[in-house]
Amino acid sequence: LREDFRKLFLNKKYSDVKLKVGEKEFFAHKNVLGIRSPVFSTMFDQDMLENRTGVVDIEDMEEETVQNLLEYIYTDELNDDIDDKSALRLLLAADRYQVLILKDRCISMIMSKLSVENICEVIAVADLINQEHLKSFALNYIFENVSRVLSTPIWFEWVGKNMKLATEIMCELSKHFGREKND
Repeated sequence: LREDFRKLFLNKKYSDVKLKVGEKEFFAHKNVLGIRSPVFSTMFDQDMLENRTGVVDIEDMEEETVQNLLEYIYTDELNDDIDDKSALRLLLAADRYQVLILKDRCISMIMSKLSVENICEVIAVADLINQEHLKSFALNYIFENVSRVLSTPIWFEWVGKNMKLATEIMCELSKHFGREKND
């Protein structure tokens, strides 16, 4: 069945909707998208522009992200060797279209790839989509690697652009190390 759905995705013959990302068009099937995503379901069940025209314009995602999202919707498979940045972008897409199992898989993948280089972006995305589990995991990573994280140029640049979240993190660090000191 999985291979049949992969073939369905790859063959535009019976498609009834196009997802446009820039100049790239992905051919898909409303019934498949709607059954896997409540957002697509609502889009196609109502008299929305996308339903009338058969075109869904996606302006703020990369082609690779939409490709990965659609492949998952059709096959329930996720390429395990995607990098951390691609996994973060896919997490945002899964959140937007409410593909919850994909969202969970992306979170697991991101957690396994946490690093000093990506921690700022991870915690920002977790905060943006209100993903408390990922945010807490990222905070714990910062606690365990505080000197490495706080001494990077990435951190200093990120703090300047994310003052509110950085303040929240610093407060959590103070609480964490205050508790450790008192124990």
